[in-house]
Amino acid sequence: PLSLYKANIKKPFRFLRIFPKTTYNAPARGSTVILNTNLRKHAKTIDAGSGYLCQMEPVAHYGIRKGEKDFKVEIKWTDGSIETFDIDELNKTYEFRQKL
Repeated sequence: PLSLYKANIKKPFRFLRIFPKTTYNAPARGSTVILNTNLRKHAKTIDAGSGYLCQMEPVAHYGIRKGEKDFKVEIKWTDGSIETFDIDELNKTYEFRQKL
């Protein structure tokens, strides 16, 4: 007999996606996106990935935890500069472009 399993996941899901771009509107590969909240500090580096004929999406994706608030994103650009942004809305993708 065939058995099927279903994950018992409570909705609604909450997430935040950050897409850093260079001044020329290209994905800012090598930059680091740091999510700061009341519960954690979580860094993700935008990476091209490795492997034959594959590439990772150049977006930092964060699942938001229960009770998490006060969202700030810090981007460390490849030239060493750092910018901080306040996040006021979840469940969307933010695009940030590096300043000249």
